[in-house]
Amino acid sequence: QTSEPYRDPNPDNAAAWPELGLAARDRASVIAARAAPDETPMINAAVPLGNAGELLLVTRNARDITQSVRSARTSLLTIIALALAVSIVLSLYLAATIIQPLRRLVRAAVLVRTGREREVEVPRMSERGDEIGVLARAISDMTATLRHRIDAVESFAADVAHEIKNSFVSDPGTT
Repeated sequence: QTSEPYRDPNPDNAAAWPELGLAARDRASVIAARAAPDETPMINAAVPLGNAGELLLVTRNARDITQSVRSARTSLLTIIALALAVSIVLSLYLAATIIQPLRRLVRAAVLVRTGREREVEVPRMSERGDEIGVLARAISDMTATLRHRIDAVESFAADVAHEIKNSFVSDPGTT
């Protein structure tokens, strides 16, 4: 392969074609690519035929190859753009089906942790059979159990305070 510009030599003079001279000397195929005046690749291939010293020379302007390469590039770019679009759509779908429910659970867990609202509604997501649904139900059950225990502790504390108060009222002299 050479980088010399392509020029048409005399077609009747085999010596004017460097590829023919190299193929005859080396008894091997020789391929050369050069740029035509319009900057399209010109490919010359010289091949020895048989043992009689005959040679075959093929010269081809590779416009169709260039067009095929351009067409392949266009197809590849189209496929990449389509794959990117599908990836974006799938990302948005996953964000809606995974991230949003997890955010709802996080908001509810933060409200339970901070104790700002007594009756925080923790989403159970019973329609989901996946891990997120299991997690939502577990957090909801945990919150209900926590509320029940807090109520029991508050009730016990109220009963103890009532008993202490009643013991002081009924027997004020004992201290």
